[in-house]
Amino acid sequence: MTIRHRDERGAVAILVGVLSTLLLCMAALTVDLGNAMVVRREIQKRTDGAALAGGYGENLPTSATTSTCGYGPRAAATDQAVIDVAKYFGTQASNSTVTAADLRDCVISNGEVLYGTYANTSANSTNVALTYDKNALTVISPTTRVGFGFAQVMGYKHVDVGASATVQIGQVGLSTLPLYAFNGCDYGGQTIAQPTNGHAAADVLLSHESETNSASVSSLATSPVTSPARIPLNANASSDSLVVNGVGLAPVTKVGFFESGTSSAGPEPVVVPVTAAMLTGATKITIDHLPPSVTGVQTFWYVRVFIAGSVNKWSDVTQGNGSNVVLAAQPLRVGDPTLTCGQGSSEGNFGTLLLPNSAGPNGQSDNIAYNIADGLQHPLDIFPNAASNWLCSASSPGARLWPLDKTNCVDTKTGLDLNAAQKGLIEGVSSKRGLLDNLNPKFGAGTGCAANGAPATRAFGSYVINNDTLSCFFTDNVTNVGMVSGASYTGQPVISADIYKSARFVRVPVLGVQPSSGGSNRYQVVGMRNGFITDQPASASRTSSATSTNGISGASGDVASVQVVFLNQAALPPPPDTGGALGAYQGGAKTMRLVN
Repeated sequence: MTIRHRDERGAVAILVGVLSTLLLCMAALTVDLGNAMVVRREIQKRTDGAALAGGYGENLPTSATTSTCGYGPRAAATDQAVIDVAKYFGTQASNSTVTAADLRDCVISNGEVLYGTYANTSANSTNVALTYDKNALTVISPTTRVGFGFAQVMGYKHVDVGASATVQIGQVGLSTLPLYAFNGCDYGGQTIAQPTNGHAAADVLLSHESETNSASVSSLATSPVTSPARIPLNANASSDSLVVNGVGLAPVTKVGFFESGTSSAGPEPVVVPVTAAMLTGATKITIDHLPPSVTGVQTFWYVRVFIAGSVNKWSDVTQGNGSNVVLAAQPLRVGDPTLTCGQGSSEGNFGTLLLPNSAGPNGQSDNIAYNIADGLQHPLDIFPNAASNWLCSASSPGARLWPLDKTNCVDTKTGLDLNAAQKGLIEGVSSKRGLLDNLNPKFGAGTGCAANGAPATRAFGSYVINNDTLSCFFTDNVTNVGMVSGASYTGQPVISADIYKSARFVRVPVLGVQPSSGGSNRYQVVGMRNGFITDQPASASRTSSATSTNGISGASGDVASVQVVFLNQAALPPPPDTGGALGAYQGGAKTMRLVN
């Protein structure tokens, strides 16, 4: 049988032709799409750069505006972030014509700046839905049309490509102390110190300072007797009695309890009239019960005596001249020892955030100590829509009270319990080492304040504490402490980022106004201020050494004074981004991260 073979050469030729055409089309499409991808990568790089440029501006965090687009609150053409993005795009050939007006005109295709993050609401990405976030900036680039070459034979003429990028600001590795500063007194050197207690007469600012009479107060005696004189807060009989010892007391008609002012004379005194029954000769006045207006205030009172009649004056505040001046008005401490403003400071004072007992390990004092040692258990935030009196309450719009995260409306108390300072800074509490304890695991090598790169240390009682020097972090020999701690500094960063590794680098919230009466009101947090625990003078430069106390003083390892220099943010670089979770932005130094 003969087998005939069909001639299949024509079919193969047709198949090869079809496949060749398909392969050529696929190759053409691959080339054109590849070119589009290259263009898109370049656009993405430019958009990333534009977002970073906008994030470095002064717009974040921002408040939502009343002007809106279909996607939500929109930026203003005058916003620094919008100006910075437009300026950056202007340096790029493909987007050089983009204007600030284009970036907030509600038209996505020609580029847009958004505060927050967004999601596409249509397949062609021409519409977006904005999720507002005051700490985020999104840049959507203008679309670029990429023309096709070979792919046109398949009917594809071009593709529009674009990109978006989002930067988020936050903070990493910065702990906040449970203290506060307030507007007008949040720069320069500040002191939280046990009041003068008779050792620094020139720092006591009492009303009727220039008055003098023939009587003098030599000492005070409490029941039980304490040295220096001290009574419990809200003392009851018989611990609310006081004996005033002195010379020439027979004609005295009243005893006055004076409070010292900080930058000017303190208020009028609390007065106790003196009767004949209270006098013992001319050397002793016995007050059986002090008035509640004295025993109910945790502070230092300064005792003077008044002679009426033709004299009609209070006894001396000080005695002596020059370096021999001593305090004649005798101090009486009410309540537990406190750290308060250095008397006479022209720069203001510190105070303490009043944290509820239930949030702390063992009550109020230990709770404050815990939040010093480990940083606040709940992060703070800036209060929105600040009121003119800087006060707030639980019912204030936007208010968040402790123990909620992002607390922005705070209770306060004057001074700082010495026990809280001792535990929080030095001894530690509830398994947390003290903030300055050299063994605190939160701080390691690399502060730059010692030749070997390890933190500088010194002995404080039985503890070894961090002793880093503020001026050692300066990046040149010209900068001094006075320059970087003033409100008027506008220069470039002159402090090394290594300062963020130091245990002495601290932050405190800033209130809009000085709390006038402890915890009777709540106050808005209006900002954050960075500082450094030190008492270096304004003239200290990089070549200067730490002082003998370096901001922490006290005998036998007991804290008696804490001094802090607040720093101008412009002098500090952004804190290094060490990875990990980006904490909520609380004001001050920013960490910026490209998140999309």
